[in-house]
Amino acid sequence: MDQNKLPHKLKFIVCKTYQDVAKAIRDMTVRGAPAIGAAAAFGLALAAFRSNAKTVEELMKELREAYNVLRSTRP
Repeated sequence: MDQNKLPHKLKFIVCKTYQDVAKAIRDMTVRGAPAIGAAAAFGLALAAFRSNAKTVEELMKELREAYNVLRSTRP
């Protein structure tokens, strides 16, 4: 949900990658600690779901990268 439009308009955004989620957090489309936490968790789930990793080690490396990107979006 694009929180920049509230309360005058209800607009939803679509995030298909963890990078999309990170952009939404960085651009303050998602605001507030609870919403940011939920969005970041969804971003990690997207990273895992979209992964092409062949081993657990590769998957963990990709998830750490996604985590670092998501973590760096807000101070």
